[in-house]
Amino acid sequence: QTQYSGKTTLIKRLATWAVELGFKVLIFDTKETEADYTGFGREVPICLKESMDSLILIGLLESIFKRKITRQYATLSRLVEGSKTFRDIINKAKDVEANTRSQWVKDSCRTIYDLLERLEKLKSQTSGVKTVKSLQLYKGINRMVINTFTQEIQQLIIKNAFEDALVKYKRKVILVLDEAFKFIPQKYGSVSSNAILKVMAQGAKTGLFTWISTQFLAVTDKAPLKACAIKFLGTQDHPSEINHTLDLIPRAHGKFSKDDVMELKLGHWILVRKRPQDARKVYALPVNVPVEEGRKVAREEYAPEKIRDHYLKAVKVAERKKETMEAKNAIFNKLHKRLGKLDTREYNKIIDDKAIEKAEKWLKLPKKKRPQTLNNFLDNEIKASFEHILKNKHLWPQKFKQIIANKIETEVQKRLAVIKGTRKQVT
Repeated sequence: QTQYSGKTTLIKRLATWAVELGFKVLIFDTKETEADYTGFGREVPICLKESMDSLILIGLLESIFKRKITRQYATLSRLVEGSKTFRDIINKAKDVEANTRSQWVKDSCRTIYDLLERLEKLKSQTSGVKTVKSLQLYKGINRMVINTFTQEIQQLIIKNAFEDALVKYKRKVILVLDEAFKFIPQKYGSVSSNAILKVMAQGAKTGLFTWISTQFLAVTDKAPLKACAIKFLGTQDHPSEINHTLDLIPRAHGKFSKDDVMELKLGHWILVRKRPQDARKVYALPVNVPVEEGRKVAREEYAPEKIRDHYLKAVKVAERKKETMEAKNAIFNKLHKRLGKLDTREYNKIIDDKAIEKAEKWLKLPKKKRPQTLNNFLDNEIKASFEHILKNKHLWPQKFKQIIANKIETEVQKRLAVIKGTRKQVT
C-alpha cells in the first residue's frame, strides 16, 4: 500500500475483470498530485448537492477544523432550522452572536459561521465545473475526477455519490474509493463516513460493493477495513503501518512476519479471505500483460520490474500522448467556436483596416520582393490583427492553421476584387 506496491495497477486489473463479469465500476480519482486514472474508463459528471442536514454539516465542519465539534451541534441544529443555504445559516449565527449574553453561545456561533464561510469559499471551486444532482453511471468503467477539489468538497461529492448508488444503482455496481483515509478517517468526523459504511453494510445483498484503497492504515477507520471479506495487503515500511497490516491477517503470527510485509516485491500482495479463511502471497497481473508472463513473475523466474519496464511504461507513454491530443482537440474546438462567433462587423473592420491596406502595400512591391505566396504574406502581416484568438498557436493542430489562413485569404481576395473593380482573384 505504498507507491512501490502497484496499488493503481491492481485496481485497474480488478476493475477490468469485474466489467467482464457484468459489473458497472465507478472509480473516484482523488489524488491531488497526479491523475492516476487518466484515460481509464468513461468520465462522468460530478454529483454534488448542497445539504441543510445538521448531521451532514457537522461532518463537513469537522473535516475543515480537523477535530470534533460535537458540543456545538445543538447550536448548529437550531441555526439550520428554516435555512435554505449556507449564507442563511451564517447570517443567523452572526445575529445570534450579536444579541445573546451567553459567552458559550457567542463562541459556538463564531466557530460555526467561521467554518461555514470557509466551506462556502471551498464550494465556489465547483462553479466552473459541470455538476449533476443525481449520479449518472454507464456500462463498463466510469471515472469521476475530483482531484482538483479540496478534501472537504471531495467528501461531499463522495457522500452524494454513495447515497445515490444505494438508491438508484442497487445491482452489480462497484464503487472504488482511492485514498480512503481522507473519507473514513480514524480520529475525526467525515461527512462521507456514514454513507460509505451504509453502502458497505447494506449494498452487498443486492450486488453493490465497495473497494477501499489506502496506503495509510494508521489514520484510516479500522471498522470498514475489518468488515472487508477480501483484502490485498501491500508492502509497508513504518513499524506502525506494519503492525496494522498484520492485525488485518487472521492468525498472522507464525505465518507472516514484519519482514515479510517489508520485503513484498512490486505487484506482490498478501491476499486475505474470510471464507474460506485463507492468507497467501499473490502477484497481481497488470492489464494487457500476457498471463504466462505474470506466471513467470509469480514463480520468481522474472523480476516484476521487467514487466513494468517492458509493458507498463509503454502504456503510460501512450496515455500521455492521448491526454495531449485531448488537450489539443479541446483548444482547437474552443478557438474554432470563438472564431465562428466573431462579430461580422468586427471581422469586416479587421479586413478593411488591416488586410486591404497591407494587401495593397504588398501589390505595390516589385515582384521580386513580393512573398512567393499570399499565405506567406498573411502569416507575416495580417495574422497580427488576430492576436486575441491566436494565444495558443503553438498547440494548434495543422488543420486549424489552414482554416484560419483560408478564411483570411478568401476575405482579402473578395475585397481586393471590389476595390480593383474586378472579380478576378489576387495572384
